[in-house]
Amino acid sequence: MSNVCDKAHAMILLSYVQRRIAKQCREKDIECALEEIEKIKASIEEILVNEISTL
Repeated sequence: MSNVCDKAHAMILLSYVQRRIAKQCREKDIECALEEIEKIKASIEEILVNEISTL
């Protein structure tokens, strides 16, 4: 079951990334998309650090 949940989580995250890039980088170059991905990555890392510190 965990594998199915992991895949569902990945699909939701990818959908979010796709929508965010489409919104933030409309008619801009690839650098904009890469910057958005880096911002999302940093946000996820911050969430994970906070979650781990509360264990």
